[in-house]
Amino acid sequence: YKIAAKEKFDIVILSFYGAIVSSIILLVLTLLFSNVESVPSLVLLLSFVVTATYLMTTVGKVKALEYVDSTIFFPLYKVFGPAVVILVGLLFFGERFTPIEWIGLVLSLLIPFLLISKSENQRQIDLKMGLFFLGVVVIIGGFGNYAWKLGSDIAPNTWMYVLIVELFMIPISFGALYKKYKNNSLTVLKDVWDMNFMKMLTVIGVANAVAGSAIVFAFTAGGTLGIVHTINSLYILIPIVLSIIFYNEHWNKRKALAVILSIAALIFFA
Repeated sequence: YKIAAKEKFDIVILSFYGAIVSSIILLVLTLLFSNVESVPSLVLLLSFVVTATYLMTTVGKVKALEYVDSTIFFPLYKVFGPAVVILVGLLFFGERFTPIEWIGLVLSLLIPFLLISKSENQRQIDLKMGLFFLGVVVIIGGFGNYAWKLGSDIAPNTWMYVLIVELFMIPISFGALYKKYKNNSLTVLKDVWDMNFMKMLTVIGVANAVAGSAIVFAFTAGGTLGIVHTINSLYILIPIVLSIIFYNEHWNKRKALAVILSIAALIFFA
């Protein structure tokens, strides 16, 4: 996502082609490990909601990263995101958390004070806009995770559920594409191809198929919404470190401490 933001890739086009690649991978896995069968209408509805919210959060992430550094966005996103999901699990799934997990919530409240300052506001392209898109992504993502968990609880065939979610991404992302480009949509889809785009497409297609499957199977294996989502959030260090290495993003002791506190909060959550 950071590369997509920096290189000005159209995330909607990338999502459309990525959904096709992921769907092909998941169809093969479904045929190998399960079977193609019909699913209840409620599962179809939840699959659509999961896909729509995922696309919206993906676009929101890229927009946020256009305005702020990864070292600002990801620590905040990967604390507030799990916090919202834990709240959803508490209210709608009857999940209960230990005093140690509540300590993680308190720790998370310290992180914005380390990342947001007057000097940071001047360093970023537009801190307020970046934080606005962060808030939008967190709220929509929390709703999407609720649908994701609920669907995995009631779907009779887990592989089919994951496949349908990814298949829905194709028409939804094309609809977003058509809204943006109208009758030029097919021309845009043809003109985007080059080696860099193919590399990005391969990574996103494979990553979406593997990560999506892993999360759903974690739910079906008994994982709670809050814990599964929080553990998934531990990838926070990877984009931050890579952005510092390849994009020379600003780094200081306050941000280092914020990353440490983010990880500590996530550990307490988990």
